[in-house]
Amino acid sequence: MVTTKQAVESVKTFKISLRRANLLLFATMTLVVVLIAAEQYRFLKGQFSTELEKTIEGNTYQLQDYFQNRLDKLHYVFNKTAQLDLQKLKEAQDYFDTLDKPLEPIYKKLNQNVVFGTYDIYLVDLDKVIVRSTFAPDVGMDFKQYDYASRIFDMVRDKVIPYYVSPPYFSTFTQDFRKSFLTLSRNGKFFVQISHNYYLLENVKKDLGALKRCYPTSSGSTPSFRATS
Repeated sequence: MVTTKQAVESVKTFKISLRRANLLLFATMTLVVVLIAAEQYRFLKGQFSTELEKTIEGNTYQLQDYFQNRLDKLHYVFNKTAQLDLQKLKEAQDYFDTLDKPLEPIYKKLNQNVVFGTYDIYLVDLDKVIVRSTFAPDVGMDFKQYDYASRIFDMVRDKVIPYYVSPPYFSTFTQDFRKSFLTLSRNGKFFVQISHNYYLLENVKKDLGALKRCYPTSSGSTPSFRATS
């Protein structure tokens, strides 16, 4: 026969077991919810990453095409103007019979009706120092500091080559692309150099601004493009 005390103990044991079962059920349900949420997160993250990768890949190709087109245009311009550039160099060589001859008349002539860019003039003494130029910041530059450039001047001075044409290069000071042409004066007493200056970096900045408006980031903001010198 079950006593009252035994009945009370059985009820307590049942309540404890029920509480444990509820806790176990709650823990199990919580774990299931967490696992489902984690799986959904992984799925959504994968979807987002895929879309982001596609966006980045598309924008990257667009930027590659942009810069490739600009470089192609740059080379096209310099190739198309190669003969004109040499003609301009000859005009400058014919004009300067002395180092102190005025720069302005030949500068205006060289830049008359020029479609692509502008021209600057540099007069360099036999010591390889720029003594006069239409681009004042370069006056005083000593090419002897640069081994490769110094050897080029030697070859032109010794008439190993009649003139030298540099590949296009980017000027960090003027923020444009340039191509230089060097020869010896007719009397052999100094060097005559001209540079063809083309495609300001400001144009690149404007085009990049247009690209940023056309291809914003996924967050709605636009990436930051900073030109460095």
